Amino acid sequence: MKIKSALLTSLMFVFVLTLTSNLYANSGGLNVGDKAPHFSAHDQEGNKVTLKDLLAEGDVILVFYRGQWCPICNRHLKAVQDSLELLTQNGAFVIGISPEKQEYLQKSSQKSGASYPLLYDRDYSMMKAYKVVYSPDSEEQDMYNKRLDANFQIAHDNDEVFLPVPATYIINSNGEIVFAHYDTDYRQRTSVREMLPYLSDN
Repeated sequence: MKIKSALLTSLMFVFVLTLTSNLYANSGGLNVGDKAPHFSAHDQEGNKVTLKDLLAEGDVILVFYRGQWCPICNRHLKAVQDSLELLTQNGAFVIGISPEKQEYLQKSSQKSGASYPLLYDRDYSMMKAYKVVYSPDSEEQDMYNKRLDANFQIAHDNDEVFLPVPATYIINSNGEIVFAHYDTDYRQRTSVREMLPYLSDN
């Protein structure tokens, strides 16, 4: 049974990667050297967070993730949380960004232990500005809703469903992107070790 389950999981990954291979026309990510688009949004506790205010204090690490339903996202958020003290000691603020509204951000925080702000990208404007947005077709949406309880129509509070390609950006105090990781294979995530050399205080 375990072998059969592992095989089905592997086939599901291959199916999704194939299914979404041509859905990234409006995506591609920003590049190192680009100016980071400013934003203002509310976190899981309802607090307003602005990039401008954070940059006045130091570097900002942006982590775009798909939602509380995504186990790989939760593991990545937890890995960042586990090294949060190391990141803050090097002068960085960590921000997670998701298209899910507040109660679902709280679920992400509970599942991953993330104590840093998780922001609700209500109208997908941040995802679009950072060029990480893509549109899952009905088959992909149906699969995530049924298998992982994504609940898109309620969690996103939006008639249209968009997701971010999981991506990580490091922005220095001048508002310039100094590190960018973008990969349409959602299993590929940035490690804290990869981030550290790009922080100003390191």
